[in-house]
Amino acid sequence: MRPHWRSSVLLMATAIILVIVDSAYAEQPAIQCGPPRVEANFKAALSSYHVTTSCSAVPAGFVNWDSRGSYDPRTGMAREEVHVSLVQGFSATATTTLTCPSDPWLGPPLGAGKVACSNGSFNVSGQVQNTRARFWLDWLRDGFAGSSLPNSTGFSYNRPPLIAQRDAALKAEMDAAAALQKQNQQLLGAAKQGPAVVTPAIVLPAVNASFLENTTIPIKLLPPPGMQVTGFMVRLERRDGQGNWAVFNNLPVNVAEATSPTGYTGWGAPGNGKGPAMIAGRGAYRISAQVLSPKPTRWSAPVEFTVIAMNKAIQPGPKAFSPGVVR
Repeated sequence: MRPHWRSSVLLMATAIILVIVDSAYAEQPAIQCGPPRVEANFKAALSSYHVTTSCSAVPAGFVNWDSRGSYDPRTGMAREEVHVSLVQGFSATATTTLTCPSDPWLGPPLGAGKVACSNGSFNVSGQVQNTRARFWLDWLRDGFAGSSLPNSTGFSYNRPPLIAQRDAALKAEMDAAAALQKQNQQLLGAAKQGPAVVTPAIVLPAVNASFLENTTIPIKLLPPPGMQVTGFMVRLERRDGQGNWAVFNNLPVNVAEATSPTGYTGWGAPGNGKGPAMIAGRGAYRISAQVLSPKPTRWSAPVEFTVIAMNKAIQPGPKAFSPGVVR
């Protein structure tokens, strides 16, 4: 946007005539601008700005400015879109780009320390044929060419708080990244050496095995290497009609039965006093186990198996038939 210091220069240059402004603006009028409102958002990858203010000139009239800019420190590209809105309803936009060695919104608009940018481009769109709009667009163009900075940086605003805001935002971003990296390293270390690897091994049932309904399904387990175990907990889950797994039964099993040659044989077949949760009905199941005593471990990875109907397992063979033979 157009700076205050430029206004004083224009006051002394009353002989300059803007080429595309009609004769009503042959002598450059005095331009008054209000204090700009600057909002900024800082990230390591991109700094973005929103600058708003208003200006007036006689007889050019009153105008509102709404500027959105950004600076990419990786490429050095500074971009800005300045929207010019007149009270009469006319509007236009000036779009600028520059290549800058540092963020031009944070450097002074002129004098010592001014950011020297290059490769500037200035394009306009909207109702650019309106006389008043052309006046403000040409004022912007002249200020852009004279300052070699994004237009909004020509206004007088307090830059040190923005610099402090940027430093705090970048530090917070770096601290968050470091904390996330530390957390990931801790999780990785826990996965490598924590209790997640200390679980029983499921020997039976075998992965994807099939069993007949209402029959004994052996459950054979091995304790974690080097661990003295007195008991296990076995979790049986069944898949419902929506494909979700739900706990069907939890079975405490002592180590003698679980590690025997036949394994634990108390689940599957009907018996005296057995409820439905102790009987293997048809369906898809999965089993997981943990050491229960003397010290619990995490659950093992589940092993899936299927219980099928009895009539599906017994398929009669085709009848023998020989043409011409009557029995």
